[in-house]
Amino acid sequence: MKKTTLALGMHDKLFKRARTMYQIEHRICDLLMTKGFLRIETPTLEHFEVFSDFVDNGNYNFFDKNGDLVSLRPDITSQIGRVIASTQVHTPIKFSYSGKVFNYNEEMRGLSNEHTQAGVEIIGFPVHQALEEAIASAKEALDAAGVKNYKFEFSHARLLQLIFEELN
Repeated sequence: MKKTTLALGMHDKLFKRARTMYQIEHRICDLLMTKGFLRIETPTLEHFEVFSDFVDNGNYNFFDKNGDLVSLRPDITSQIGRVIASTQVHTPIKFSYSGKVFNYNEEMRGLSNEHTQAGVEIIGFPVHQALEEAIASAKEALDAAGVKNYKFEFSHARLLQLIFEELN
């Protein structure tokens, strides 16, 4: 081995930090499964087209041995869309997931290019029900992870309209 340095923006997690990250991720995943979310795992490497919404946003893209353009996933949500479109999964359905995502950050400022993403997708349910469950699940997951002093910010006009309709 000639090169022992890490690629830009990548970090090793050793011992206590690795254990803590593992425990947090599994605590969140276990919580979501107890809430009725079905666990889904998607590949780290996908065809470039799956992430068309993320073009020019710092994706790690390269050609595989067959000459196909592939990407390390920058987000898992797009993959859930691919799963729904390419399988016989019936809706309504609730998915939970976690996994590594990769985004190249040119400015760096000490940031990492590899992150763990955990989330839910609630598909085919009434919007107000899905929104309520997503917010409640996010709150419970943050609490389970030991996160303090968090806040939710909503900026999508339709989302705000739905929230106000529910409050009336």
